[in-house]
Amino acid sequence: MEANSQLLRLILHRHAAMGLESQEALLLLHMADVGMEVRVRQGDLAARMGMSARQISRIVARLADRGMLQVTPTSRRDGGRAENIYDLTPFLVACGDR
Repeated sequence: MEANSQLLRLILHRHAAMGLESQEALLLLHMADVGMEVRVRQGDLAARMGMSARQISRIVARLADRGMLQVTPTSRRDGGRAENIYDLTPFLVACGDR
């Protein structure tokens, strides 16, 4: 829990200095509330944040393109798509905290 609190504080205190838009910071906060490595579907994030899955997809792409988030797609045994794994470590690296 302590690691999550530190990550949440970093996002809250450094997002503006890092040039993150409010929606990007909000998405990182929702993810950080779960942990450093989050396994979730974008539709579930969208429902949690009151946004569309398309909006979440765009925000995730921007964060990944800027090196703030690592996204690893996963698949089910039958070959269908499953939830992605979002790693917040790149955000910590960008903050100089790792």
